[in-house]
Amino acid sequence: VPATFTTAIEPYRQKYDPLARLGPPQITLLEPFQFSAAPETLYAHLSEVCEVHAPVKVFVIGWHVYEGKEYQIHLPMTAGAQALTKLRHDILIGPLSSLAGAERTYQPHIVLGRFAAQADLEQAKQTLKGFEPQFVFRVSHLELWQREEAGQPWQAAMKFALKATLA
Repeated sequence: VPATFTTAIEPYRQKYDPLARLGPPQITLLEPFQFSAAPETLYAHLSEVCEVHAPVKVFVIGWHVYEGKEYQIHLPMTAGAQALTKLRHDILIGPLSSLAGAERTYQPHIVLGRFAAQADLEQAKQTLKGFEPQFVFRVSHLELWQREEAGQPWQAAMKFALKATLA
């Protein structure tokens, strides 16, 4: 995500997301996973997928509450979601096919906050009443992140440009 977007949301992430210290805001396509084959296999697959996907214009407008396993506040994609979902689908073919179907229904978003209790979520909602984010940006690449061990910050290991041109 662009620096202006990060600057605007980072104070909220630092306050409401205990995982914010582990990495910058991002649109997560896949949850963390273990890959046992040679890394080159994964790199080649991601490169091939990105060659046939064009950069994605994304609109982030507003925020909403996601009450799943843990309470979360998301910044949803109001445009670009379909292209990001297709990109995710194509990533889950081939060497990552074992990950398909393991996750809930995918909705592209950026996590703004995570809460352990309903009361904490309600307090954050009150604080965020005046926060009306509106951002438009282009997702031009996919990043593969890794970390040495749980609890350590994530690091971008590889970047793959979305290369297809729009007709």
